[in-house]
Amino acid sequence: MTLADAATARDQLRDLATRGFTSAWLAGQIGADRHLLTRIRSGEQKRSSAYVITRIHRLYRSLHDTTADQHGIAPGPVARTQLIAGRGGWTAIPQPADEPATH
Repeated sequence: MTLADAATARDQLRDLATRGFTSAWLAGQIGADRHLLTRIRSGEQKRSSAYVITRIHRLYRSLHDTTADQHGIAPGPVARTQLIAGRGGWTAIPQPADEPATH
């Protein structure tokens, strides 16, 4: 198994947490253990399999402009996840501004 640095995946999982995406829901989307995603998100797990890291990156790209409620995640878990993000001091990753329209 090839291991990869999890720092970018950690930041992506934290960004998703600020929008209410729970570890359980995210894990279900990529077929991973929710506890693994929680450990990566917390920074406890510094490396993980390249396969899992790649799946996190792909999922992040597909969710980057959405919120948890848009995916049917219940308000209670969304609020708990956002509370965890707030207590952790996690912030959203700034998204690039759209290019200005040219006329």
